[in-house]
Amino acid sequence: MSGTCGLDFERHVSASSFEVRRVISEAARELGLEITVDQLTRIEAKRGGMLGSSLLIKQQMPVVAVFEVTPDGSWSSRLCGVSSF
Repeated sequence: MSGTCGLDFERHVSASSFEVRRVISEAARELGLEITVDQLTRIEAKRGGMLGSSLLIKQQMPVVAVFEVTPDGSWSSRLCGVSSF
């Protein structure tokens, strides 16, 4: 039996949405996440799988991250949801 743990947060930054998307993509790749969806306002990334979970290998534990990037004048809003199951 496994459970799901989630974390949601929102940040507003003084940067263009294009710059925010670039930084999010770079950070996700540095953390070992694979980008699965790369759209103008949405980035999804994942890592690991059920095998890593069953063997309790930290770097292979299943993680899914979803980023929503919206332009708001000179600000960008970033909504992130991270789940491990």
